[in-house]
Amino acid sequence: MSWARLFVLVASLTQVPMSTLDTDTSTWILSGWVSARTLAASGGEQVEAMNNVKRALDQIERWRAQAARGTTPRDASRELELRYADAALRAAIDAAQDERDEMALYLSHARDLARQLELLGAAGRWPLPIDEMAGELWFEVDRYEESRDAFSRAAEATNSPRAWIGLARAEAKLGNAPNACAAYRRAIVTSLMEDWQTEADTYLRSAACQAR
Repeated sequence: MSWARLFVLVASLTQVPMSTLDTDTSTWILSGWVSARTLAASGGEQVEAMNNVKRALDQIERWRAQAARGTTPRDASRELELRYADAALRAAIDAAQDERDEMALYLSHARDLARQLELLGAAGRWPLPIDEMAGELWFEVDRYEESRDAFSRAAEATNSPRAWIGLARAEAKLGNAPNACAAYRRAIVTSLMEDWQTEADTYLRSAACQAR
């Protein structure tokens, strides 16, 4: 099983809101997201990764256009979900290139789409729910207060491992060790991936937490 399909399987088990996107569609979106996130290491200049993101965006647009021609509520939800995914990938590209203002615009657009989906009884899930996505991208561009706030909302709403780990990282960057310790403690009672478990255990054994 590929990493992307495994990601889809895990997400489908841990996230409740309805999605109109099938496994193949969400796998395409996640592949584009991972490629967009790898751009950060090269300042947005890695050609292969950028090409992968562009292919994902092109495929998303083809699916979106097909959904737009539909006439059912499911078609309407699917189009919004695909527009949400498009905004997410573009925000990730801007984060990799340190284009904070452009990134903020795409995040705002994605949040608006997520609200519209909620009104239809659906949700923006792929590549990530809005607050987890915003928290990750704000963290990427060193805006730790915005990242903390987004992850805090996500943790309260979903209690997801990603949200608690993200919140802990942001609090640590802000120098709020007691809050970081508390978030890591909340994280370790969820089902963490091995590297996140190691990260949490290491921080909780550090002087930052042992002194409290």
